[in-house]
Amino acid sequence: EYIAVQEENAQRFLRELVEIFRSEVPDLAESIKWSMPYFQNDTGIISFAVCKKRVSLYVGEEIIEMFYDDLGELKHKKDALYFPYDKPLPAELIKHIVRKKLCKIQGVQNKHCPIQ
Repeated sequence: EYIAVQEENAQRFLRELVEIFRSEVPDLAESIKWSMPYFQNDTGIISFAVCKKRVSLYVGEEIIEMFYDDLGELKHKKDALYFPYDKPLPAELIKHIVRKKLCKIQGVQNKHCPIQ
């Protein structure tokens, strides 16, 4: 398992991320591609990777643009958010992002997602 082989400081973040994914969008298929965990359903894909000082969450450019004003001082690039290990994981922001990314596509609600 991807999480089990990571450094202890990363494992806590990864477990929390996976719990958020599973609680917000219960019908996700999980797989490993390009050495990274991928979570997907009919409406989208989200993935993450462990780095030395942070976890990178890959959500796509459209999500970064959509949530730009909510990111504050959170470091990001055009398709990824960076969560440093020395700061708390912004769980509420991640929940909103996951719901937006994986619950709707082209305005259609995924039947397994909570009402937005």
